[in-house]
Amino acid sequence: MYMNNVNILPCRLVRFSVSVIVFTTVFLLCTLHYVRAGAIAIDGKFGDWDQKVEILVDPVDAEDGFVDLGSIRYASDGHHLHLMLELRRTVNLQAMDGQLTLYFDADGDVTTGRTDGPLLGADLAIVCTAPTNRHIEAAGMGLVAEVYHRSPTNDTTWHESPYTLGISFAPTIASPQSELRIERGVSLHDRTLFAGKKVTMRIIATTVVGDVVDAIPSLTLHLPELETTPWKPANEVSLERMAGNHLRVITWNVKRGSILNTPLPFVRTLRALDADIILLEELTSQQSQHTIETFFNNHCPLSDNARWYVHLGSGGGNLRCAIVSSFPFKAIDALDTVPYENQTNRSVRQASCIVNVDDTNVFVCAIHLKCCGRVNSREEVTRLTEVRSLINAIAASIGNQQIDVMILGGDVNLVGGHAPLTNLIEGCNRMGHQVQVVDAYQLDGRTNATWYDADQPFVPGRLDYLLCSVNGVTIEQSFVFDATDLPQHLRSNTGILPTDSLDASDHRPVVVDLRLDNSSSVGNFE
Repeated sequence: MYMNNVNILPCRLVRFSVSVIVFTTVFLLCTLHYVRAGAIAIDGKFGDWDQKVEILVDPVDAEDGFVDLGSIRYASDGHHLHLMLELRRTVNLQAMDGQLTLYFDADGDVTTGRTDGPLLGADLAIVCTAPTNRHIEAAGMGLVAEVYHRSPTNDTTWHESPYTLGISFAPTIASPQSELRIERGVSLHDRTLFAGKKVTMRIIATTVVGDVVDAIPSLTLHLPELETTPWKPANEVSLERMAGNHLRVITWNVKRGSILNTPLPFVRTLRALDADIILLEELTSQQSQHTIETFFNNHCPLSDNARWYVHLGSGGGNLRCAIVSSFPFKAIDALDTVPYENQTNRSVRQASCIVNVDDTNVFVCAIHLKCCGRVNSREEVTRLTEVRSLINAIAASIGNQQIDVMILGGDVNLVGGHAPLTNLIEGCNRMGHQVQVVDAYQLDGRTNATWYDADQPFVPGRLDYLLCSVNGVTIEQSFVFDATDLPQHLRSNTGILPTDSLDASDHRPVVVDLRLDNSSSVGNFE
C-alpha cells in the first residue's frame, strides 16, 4: 500500500523493495511499448492473462481490509483497455464493504481534469460499489463513473452510468480476482477518453467513511492507436444448427411475462434460434399454460403439423417457470410445487418434467433462484435453501424413473458466491447423473454475460446457466444470443432487428446444441 499523496511513486524502499523493483522494471518495459490485448474475453477465467506481464505487485499490507490489492495487469487494443486486478479477498466489485476507485488521467494531460485528489489531472474515476442512499448490507451497490470538468478552475463532477463508457467486468460472482474492460474513444462532456497513446491510473480502496485501506502508486499505461472502425469478431457469426441429429435447448428469462405482452422481438428471436426445448423463467402467475401453448403454436409453428407442448410450474409465488417442448413430456406430480425445506408456505420457482426425445428420457428443469445480495447475504442463504429443497425433491421423485439425460437451466442469479451452482451440480451427481456447465459465450466471443440493463447501476453479468449430463451427451456448440452481435446479412435473413434483445428482456437466451447418443431426428420450425 502506498499512502503518499498525489501521483508520488513509492518511497518506503526498505519495506517495499520487492514491489518497487517489479514496478520499476515493468514500468520501463511498458514505457517502450503497449501491452497487446490479444484475445482477452471478459469471462472471469483469467487464463488469457497468463502472458500479460504484471505491471505492479503490491505487497500484502491491508490484512484487515475488505480488499488487499496485489498484482495489476493491463492490455489494450484499438477499441478497449483491459485490466486484471488481484484483490486477495473473495468479493464482488459491485457489493463490497467499501469503495474501490480507479482514477484515470484519461486524456494523458495533467493540466486538465482535477487538480486535487489522489491523481493529478484525473478526468475520470470508476467507483466500484458506488455509494447509495438505499440501506443495504454493503457500503453501496453497482458501479458509477465520475467525469471531472476539464477546466482546473471548475470542480464540476458528472455521474455517468458504467454503460456510457462500455464498462464490463467478470466474474459476476465473488472472486479474489477481477477483470475489467473499458471502451476507448467515448466522448463525454467535451473530452474524448482513452483516445491517446497513454493514460495514467491510480487505484485507491477506502472505507465507507473515506479512510484509505489500500492504494497503489500512479501507473502509466501505453495504448495503441485508437481504431475508429467498428470492432468485428475474428470468426464468422452463425445461428445455424449443427449438422446431423441433435437437440437445441434454450433458457431465457422473459422479464415478467413480456413474451406475451410485447411478443414481436421474442417471436423474431425464437424463429431464428429454432429450438426444440425452451426453458422459460419469469412468467407471471396471470399467464396460463394454454395461453403459452397458443402463443408458440401460432407464432412459432412446427413443421409437419406438429405442435408445441407446455408444462407450467405451479410454485414460485407471482413468478413462474415453464418448459416448452416440441416433444411430448410426462409431468411429475410431486415436482409441480417444491416447498422450501424450512418454510412450507414458500416454494421454489421451477418447472420440471420428463421429455421423451425419440425414446430417450430427458429430465428437464427450468429454475429461477432468488435475486440480489452478495456473499453470505440473506438472498444468498435463500438461494442455497432453494437449491437444497429442489435437489431433495428431484431425488425423491425420479428415483424409480428411467432418466437417460438431465438438462437443467435458468436464471440462477449468481451475484454472491459460487455455492448455489456448485450445490446444484453436486446434488445431481449424488443422484448418479453427473452434469456439466455449458460454457456459452456471446456470438462475438468477447464475454459470457447473459444480463444487460443500462438503467441499472450493475454492469452486464452472467446470471443464466445451462447444465447437461456428461454421459450420453455431446455438446456440439453453444452461445449467448444478443441481436447486436448479428451482422447485417443475418439480420436480413432472419428479420431480427438490432434492438430486439433490448426490447425483449434484460436477459439474453443461452443456447446449446446437444447430440444425444440414442436420438434420431428432431423437429424444426416451419
